[in-house]
Amino acid sequence: LTRFGMQPIQIVADVQRLIDQEREELSRRNVFRQNAGVKDFALDQYHSFDEITDFVNSVASQYSDIATVMSLGSSFEGRNIIGLKIGKAGTGKSAFYIDANIHAREWAAGSTAVWAINELVTKYSTDAGIKKLVDSIDFYIFPIVNPDGYVYSWTKDRMWRKTRSGPHCKDGWMGQQCCHGVDPNRNFPFHWGGADDSDDPCNTEIYEGPSAFSENNTQGSSTFLLAHTDCVKA
Repeated sequence: LTRFGMQPIQIVADVQRLIDQEREELSRRNVFRQNAGVKDFALDQYHSFDEITDFVNSVASQYSDIATVMSLGSSFEGRNIIGLKIGKAGTGKSAFYIDANIHAREWAAGSTAVWAINELVTKYSTDAGIKKLVDSIDFYIFPIVNPDGYVYSWTKDRMWRKTRSGPHCKDGWMGQQCCHGVDPNRNFPFHWGGADDSDDPCNTEIYEGPSAFSENNTQGSSTFLLAHTDCVKA
């Protein structure tokens, strides 16, 4: 690794200690309230799904000239998978698509998407480079595309990765075993059921699901992208 200018991998001896520390920090965070100002959203802290939803709606309300709420549909547990279209009105524009937190526990991904939203809308009127981007490109940004799993990682199991669909069952030598959740990253048709997937519903990491597109969020992402193939370039 050092030959390529990379740091050696650091082994964490006690993950639970870090989780407990993070939980204590979360208890002291600045909670974002519905209808609060966009600039009141603390970008240096993690936020719950409800707070991020309120942030998205606040952006659309306060920057309605360039931001509109979009949806990829509902999750298995009925949560709205929302995001934003950010762009100045115009025709024939190319588009840039961003989604995040397809894996529930990867909170930094959703926070990065939220940061991108904040940069584009709050600096549109003061930063010439950002204004040029928003005027010429439409950004579709969905911060939490696995909301059920994300909520579960906040309330039950910090290391939860999958969705919360199911239960999914499989007969084995120990009898039938049933568990919840699918790895949405392995639920798309491309190479579905391949060597890097698992057909074991109790595999906590890489269960592929009972079929390709069994998950609402993978269906929603695909439907959205196929409807925008004429403009999405990245």
